[in-house]
Amino acid sequence: MMGLTRVFFSFIFLLSFSLNSFSQKMIFPSWDGFAGSWQVGLTVGPDFYYGDLNVTRAGISHNVSAAGGLLVVWQVNNIFGIRSEFLAGGLAGTKVLNGADSIPNPYFRGAFSDLTCSASFDFTNIFLHYRPFRKVHVYGLAGVGIIGWSSKSYSGGVQMASGQHASILFPFGIGASYTFQNRLNLGLEYTTRMVLSDKLDMAEGNMDNFDFINYLSFWVSVNIQQLKSFFGRY
Repeated sequence: MMGLTRVFFSFIFLLSFSLNSFSQKMIFPSWDGFAGSWQVGLTVGPDFYYGDLNVTRAGISHNVSAAGGLLVVWQVNNIFGIRSEFLAGGLAGTKVLNGADSIPNPYFRGAFSDLTCSASFDFTNIFLHYRPFRKVHVYGLAGVGIIGWSSKSYSGGVQMASGQHASILFPFGIGASYTFQNRLNLGLEYTTRMVLSDKLDMAEGNMDNFDFINYLSFWVSVNIQQLKSFFGRY
């Protein structure tokens, strides 16, 4: 898991380096339908637990839950944005004990909610020639947030432990979006939420004091300024 920690901070460094290297060549308009815009939207998708009760694989049938939430985006300029997200979802994990059929597989169930604030960097406008009103955007994001959760662990159907906890988390990931008529945005995003606690699954073990929630989200948002302009005609 220390490798993932290094990936996170390397990601931050590369984004900062890219912004410093390319921002001198970019145009920062006050309003072109993208730069300077505010967006509000909804996000939904599966979340994948990774921790002591799921060490080696995703385990689709045992370690996936559903999540959804609210999204607010301020696109400061054509490269840099700020994304705030409230997310709530389920937690599930099962540790498969291979070769030990007589021993019941330990598992846990729970629920979480988190609030994050992330910086986003538009790779499309960094690495490609800038075009106003571009419809397709590919971006990376990294940030910080707070998470609260409630979990119960079981073995053989018998509850072993339960608890409610809160912690700091660091989300980072990549996504892509498409804009319709400069008003509606559809996106696909994958983030890893690194929780600074080993109690997400109520099983402390070999995960270097970290547990993880991976979230594959499908999101939709509207540009507030353009929506006001649209309804202002009627």
